[in-house]
Amino acid sequence: MSGWLEHLGFGLGRAARGLQRVFRRGLVGLGLSTAIPSLAIAAQWDPAKASSNLGIFALSETQLAERKIAITPIGDLELPTGEIIACDPLVTSDDWPALSRKVKPGHYPVSLFEAQGRVADAACPLELAVYGDAESEAGIDFRPTMDSATVTNSFKMLLDKGVVLDGIVMWTDGVARPHGSLMYKCPTGDVTGDELAACTVWEGVVYSADDKGNIALLPAEGAEAPKSLIFPDLGASLQMSAAYGPDGFSKVPWDVFLLKGCQE
Repeated sequence: MSGWLEHLGFGLGRAARGLQRVFRRGLVGLGLSTAIPSLAIAAQWDPAKASSNLGIFALSETQLAERKIAITPIGDLELPTGEIIACDPLVTSDDWPALSRKVKPGHYPVSLFEAQGRVADAACPLELAVYGDAESEAGIDFRPTMDSATVTNSFKMLLDKGVVLDGIVMWTDGVARPHGSLMYKCPTGDVTGDELAACTVWEGVVYSADDKGNIALLPAEGAEAPKSLIFPDLGASLQMSAAYGPDGFSKVPWDVFLLKGCQE
């Protein structure tokens, strides 16, 4: 394999489960439009029996058009030995075994199946989500919390001029709320409460919203990434912080960030 298609060795393991998850939601799936029929012939394997969703490969162009499913060729997958062994390490089990097939060595075209013109970002877990603010081009990259006992979410907020804010979310006691904090150039090592307060440039409850505008609290990692995030009074707080000005960022972000993609 070469280039971005190297990642497809991993991505193939997600084909059966990914297509089932994706087309159940009417989103985007990645499939081998030519290779899967070849797999079926080579291994006497009927994709439709593995999952009813894989029956999409048997649909005609007219049937695909009726279902508003578009196919976009995105390159070739090179299989020099013809052996395919792939899996998703997060979901492989007795119920979802690894894909193991042997086909004729060669190059196989890869196609993107897109339903209803929507991007498959709804399946992205929050800890891998990428958000953006159209007002200022600011961004948020989430990352795993690495087994923290108290922090439920970790992220970086990226502003212009290379300014990066460190973000964490911790749920409060009593009336439980996801309390977020953004910090700028905090000292490392043992930090006092006063030092932490001095480098905190925003804090407050972080809210989320779906594509219908329903407001909810930010979920913990592992949940599906919400369509948008809301940081109340973010812009005003950041404009009054040490991160803003001649030596900091200049474009003040809005309080709402929209889901842009996934770091998978």
